[in-house]
Amino acid sequence: MRIKLSWFLALVAVLSITACTSTPEERPSQRQNSQISQSLFDYSDSQIEQFLVRGATTQSMITARFGQPRGMSQSGDYIYWHYIERYQREDGRNGLAILNVVFDRAQIVVDYDFQVRHFSDS
Repeated sequence: MRIKLSWFLALVAVLSITACTSTPEERPSQRQNSQISQSLFDYSDSQIEQFLVRGATTQSMITARFGQPRGMSQSGDYIYWHYIERYQREDGRNGLAILNVVFDRAQIVVDYDFQVRHFSDS
């Protein structure tokens, strides 16, 4: 229950922070960013599930794949990393990709949440 409440609070915080950021005109995968091997939008749920193995995947493995997180927080024995990407195109299509990862003190994945949403203004 404590982890679920922490997840909810972390998601609210991340969404609140990103509501104030500017959005690019292209998909994040089209950006030139050496820290991120590819955009979160380019991953399927099954690819994330194969990579993020609870009890096995480490912080350094995640950093190598996704770069530095956009935000970090800690609650008790757990460390939370937050990745978020957005796009907004001129035709009114938008997208939001969120990856939240929970680590234990040994920097091993305990849990994660991955969501990708595409929507239109019309």
